[in-house]
Amino acid sequence: MKRIISEILSVLLIISFVLGAAACDKGGNTKKTPSQTSSVSSSESSGDNSSASSDTDTSSSEDFVYDATTVEETVVVDNVRSIKTYENKWGVYEMLKSYTNRASKVSVDDFLPCVGYMHMGKITDTMFDTFVFLPSPTEEIGVEMDQNYISDYINNSLYRNDFNVNALEKATEQVKNALGKPNYKVNVILPLFRPLETVTNFGTYNGKAINCSTESGRLEALKWFIDEHIRIFKSKNFKNLNLVGFYWFDEYATKENYSLIQQMNDYVHSKNYITVWSPYYTAGGYSDWKLMKFDIATMQSNYFPADPNGLNAGGIDRLTTNAQLTELKGMGMEMESLNFNTNAGIRGFKETMQSMLANGRIDFVHMYYIDNGPVCVNEWYNNKTKYGQSVYHELHRFIKRTLKDDDIMF
Repeated sequence: MKRIISEILSVLLIISFVLGAAACDKGGNTKKTPSQTSSVSSSESSGDNSSASSDTDTSSSEDFVYDATTVEETVVVDNVRSIKTYENKWGVYEMLKSYTNRASKVSVDDFLPCVGYMHMGKITDTMFDTFVFLPSPTEEIGVEMDQNYISDYINNSLYRNDFNVNALEKATEQVKNALGKPNYKVNVILPLFRPLETVTNFGTYNGKAINCSTESGRLEALKWFIDEHIRIFKSKNFKNLNLVGFYWFDEYATKENYSLIQQMNDYVHSKNYITVWSPYYTAGGYSDWKLMKFDIATMQSNYFPADPNGLNAGGIDRLTTNAQLTELKGMGMEMESLNFNTNAGIRGFKETMQSMLANGRIDFVHMYYIDNGPVCVNEWYNNKTKYGQSVYHELHRFIKRTLKDDDIMF
């Protein structure tokens, strides 16, 4: 009898083993580990940054399509929930810098995977809630702008035909229709440039000539700039865009300009709008952002593994120190990717997300500098490499506060 029972138990054990192995094989292929999927070479992992021409992912498949089960279905299976607890009254959390110069033609297709999260060509969720429009600093800093110059930028860059802000309106229409959200809107933040003291004939405001050599004159120029932004935006009668405020273009502040910035912010607030600022790493005035009366401030880490010798660039330790400084000062952080389509550029962005998780900075306000903005995010979505496209889907989970460390493909 004992021998019969022993044989029966042995058979049951074998059946259990076979069934367990089958179950592991069925579930184990839904998600690849970083070691299985990484397309980064060992030299890159150790910080050896190569040039863009040699920094191309060669492990791609021609028919590669990102496996949705690693992004969407596991959220349901693992019962992952957003950790979002931080809120503000403006609904401004994830801000994408959208660069619009006089030659810019950011299209509806460029904006689409930024406004809506896309998988297999279909819109399945929302993405960035706020778009910050601004020109490239390399083209505008030091320019002696007057009313004609600024009016030309607003009318011929921001609202250029079917592109830029107008394209964002159309892209948002598509997203809200696809998701069945008839009242959905995205936020828009428009740029303000600091008037230069050398501009003595800026134009007129309320019938008076503006001389920017004085602080009062510079304030009058800014008031005109703010009013003009509001007037033109309202004249467009956008149905899908919500103008929430303005972005201070300078990435640093001197104490000599504190008074002007404070008065400018007071004027913006009197119009029921907000102001946003994103200084570079430890830039002058960054710790006084509240004193200057900005509503939201984020600070750049300037961690660019694809360009380690660039202006103000630092090593990977910048990510942790920036997280600590911004938390101390109540600031958000800027997420950055320079040379966005190289492995080093992508890796830097992934490391930034990973650092945010490690330092508890995912649940706050984030600004995003991804080279020239929506065009680059669109290229991430359409990237045909495993490594290139993965960053788009990881970004979506970061935005939704569901990203986990082992979700990030290195």
